Amino acid sequence: MDDEIAFHSAMIDIYERAKEECSYNATRFFNMVTEKRGLEAAKSCFLQMNFKTDLQHSGNLIDLTSQ
Repeated sequence: MDDEIAFHSAMIDIYERAKEECSYNATRFFNMVTEKRGLEAAKSCFLQMNFKTDLQHSGNLIDLTSQ
């Protein structure tokens, strides 16, 4: 299976799991993924995001968080 097809399938799986397991219907996410395909939808999201990344130290662990 082509990597882009596998990625697209994984994005659809995320939508379906959120709907089934969390009763969350992410309609905008689903529409974006089906219109642009998974990889282009992901690229589009990352290009539009304005987020800050922080390192949080917790004992011997370092957690990477995005806000």
